[in-house]
Amino acid sequence: MFILYKSMNILSLNPFIQKQATPQFQGKPKLPKGSGLKQLSSDVVELMPKLSESLPQKFELSEAEKSYNEVLKQLHTLNMNIHAQKSNLRDFYSAQDRMDYRELLKERRKVQTKLKQIAKKSGLPQEVLEMNVAVKKEYNRYAPKIARANSMEELHEVEKLLSEVNLFARSEELLSGLISQQRKMLKK
Repeated sequence: MFILYKSMNILSLNPFIQKQATPQFQGKPKLPKGSGLKQLSSDVVELMPKLSESLPQKFELSEAEKSYNEVLKQLHTLNMNIHAQKSNLRDFYSAQDRMDYRELLKERRKVQTKLKQIAKKSGLPQEVLEMNVAVKKEYNRYAPKIARANSMEELHEVEKLLSEVNLFARSEELLSGLISQQRKMLKK
């Protein structure tokens, strides 16, 4: 049985109805310290540098991103353990396995709550924070290979490698910008 309260904010079930957002702040939004974000105008925030700027060989994670990444690693290991425990329950059911499975589910809920708290403290939505971490990690993985290319042939090999790998769109843009920078340096 579902009870709807009048005081609850319920989103419309029809996705085609557009509602205008109401601002919840007065003046300029404040950026969290150490987030690595730039203030462009009163309401625009740049998450990553533009391609026209010189790209670094490695992006450093901010404090919030570092702590989010550590907790995210815990979540991934918990998910793997939960999957293994669930298969144990299917194959060899025992009361101890069931208790262990429930404990793992409780731990996962706690870790997910930690992730939400870190995102709330950083002032960014959880999805944006997770995407920033993933993009920076992908960039940091492939950028040294591009920087080590000493000839155009080696650079073409790295480009071929990147075309075969599924990358986030933003990290692909950043890496292609780094490749063009490296090309200019090799032509000199």
